[in-house]
Amino acid sequence: MTMYAKIFNFKFNGVSEAKVAASFISDAFGKLIVTNNMRSLNISIGKCGSLSIQTKFETSEDLKSFEVSAGKVFGDLKETFVYKEAVSYTHLTLPTKA
Repeated sequence: MTMYAKIFNFKFNGVSEAKVAASFISDAFGKLIVTNNMRSLNISIGKCGSLSIQTKFETSEDLKSFEVSAGKVFGDLKETFVYKEAVSYTHLTLPTKA
C-alpha cells in the first residue's frame, strides 16, 4: 500500500500564538477530512512556538485536492499571524499482507 504525506512546520513568536493557530487549523482541517479522503491528521505544538501538522492520504489526487483547500486555510492564517513556514512531502510505501 502506498500513502502520501504532507508535513507543514511553522515557527511562531511564542507558544501562545502556536496554540491559537493550532486550534484554528484543527478546526479548518477537521472539516476537510471527509471531503479530501484524509487518512490521518496530527498536530503537534512545541514549547518554543513550533507547530507541526502531518497529513496522510491514500492517493496523490486526494493530496492535490487537499493542497487547494489547505492553501485557503493558510491564506487566512497569514493575515492573522507572523510565522516562518516549511513544507515537505513524503511518499510512503507500507508493507501489505501477502
